[in-house]
Amino acid sequence: MITFYIALLAAVAVQAVQDTTRSIPTGLRPDDDGSDLKAATESHQGAMASHIFSPYTAEVLWSPPGVHSRKSPSSSSQYSLLETDSVPEEKPVRILHVTDNHISLEDTDPPHTTRMYSAFFQTSDFLSKNRTSPKDEFTMLLRKAKKEKVDLIALGGDLINFPSPKTVSWALLQLQTEVPDIPFIYTAGNHDWLEEGNEPGKQYDSARISQLDTTLRPLFEKSAARADPAAGPGASRLYGKTSVRGVDVYFVDNSNHQVTEEQLNYMKGQLERDGSKPAVLLLHIPLKLPSTPSTLQPKYLCGHPGWGADTDENSLCEMRPRWPKEGNSRSTMAFIDLVQKHSAPAGRLTALLTGHVHKDFTAKLEDANFPNAANLTALSCGKEQMGCKMQATMESGSAMMQTAGQQMPRFDAGEAMGALQYTTLDAAEGGYRLLTVRTARPLVY
Repeated sequence: MITFYIALLAAVAVQAVQDTTRSIPTGLRPDDDGSDLKAATESHQGAMASHIFSPYTAEVLWSPPGVHSRKSPSSSSQYSLLETDSVPEEKPVRILHVTDNHISLEDTDPPHTTRMYSAFFQTSDFLSKNRTSPKDEFTMLLRKAKKEKVDLIALGGDLINFPSPKTVSWALLQLQTEVPDIPFIYTAGNHDWLEEGNEPGKQYDSARISQLDTTLRPLFEKSAARADPAAGPGASRLYGKTSVRGVDVYFVDNSNHQVTEEQLNYMKGQLERDGSKPAVLLLHIPLKLPSTPSTLQPKYLCGHPGWGADTDENSLCEMRPRWPKEGNSRSTMAFIDLVQKHSAPAGRLTALLTGHVHKDFTAKLEDANFPNAANLTALSCGKEQMGCKMQATMESGSAMMQTAGQQMPRFDAGEAMGALQYTTLDAAEGGYRLLTVRTARPLVY
């Protein structure tokens, strides 16, 4: 595995050297030669997280405090963020992020379930363009998890299209049949608990807790993530944790666009623990961060300053009450601050895995020159920090790379230092993200 990793990094560095007119995503000037990235890497004394990513994969090298890059200046004007004199551990942690499956076996309760059932009765695979269905894609992704020998499956919400015990039972059966030896964690999405038009006159999220306690309960019971019941009534349903060979993987349910005080306090206590261990955070809805594309509307984000009744454009089609007039809660905004505070290099958060946005992932949201992989990938650390930066790695030429068995343009790749928020393409169309987390140790000469 180390040989593969070194070869991958070498290929990235060689490709970068071959073209000095790379596409540059958010956070880098077009005339940036990478020298500030080199300086940041060489001088930074805290923890570090280095990423290389494409629309379907992400590789993270976590360097605990005291393990740093000591590369001498390169003769090339180009610089790979992942050059390092440390080496990764022999066995990395591999997580398959699967989100927004939207599985429904039948139109359970018309007219409340008819719109969503019809919308996802048949889908089109993003890469092959072949007709498919959420059920078939889910089964194929589980088989991919087995083939890739992943350590954990992270189900990121909207597993089902609307509340249905029958569909939950079917999904659990597939997990038990296809990947009986691979644990999973699960966080709810808004469609997992929303049955359109079924509770008029109540709050927009009034069905959430009751559905978590009933329809979705079997998923939490089988999930590998747990929280101490003393943390509060939402333990193991609204938040929780599992650990895989030294990597802590958390989930926080923000499927109603908000985060509670209880969830905030839980994550405060967790993130302030052992700073040498990397952490990954699973959310359904992406956080509104300074680097999040400005074109994303409030309905796509958690903590968007414009979120509230005036911007709730889906209330009519979803046949539910509007979002509250007062907008975001104090605890939601404090949670986003907490995530930024504990994002590498300042803290131990290396990656946020999110979904919810669906097809917007495939659109050029900002500049047509940006690599596709970077369009919804946002830094969760502060760009003013040393060790927090993002850039493209591949030229925008004809070179191609293999992604998910398909030919993909090589410029659909990026690299970064610091913690990143990834937004994964919906699994209903074959989307996924294979996240590999490696922990560095000093290279002994």
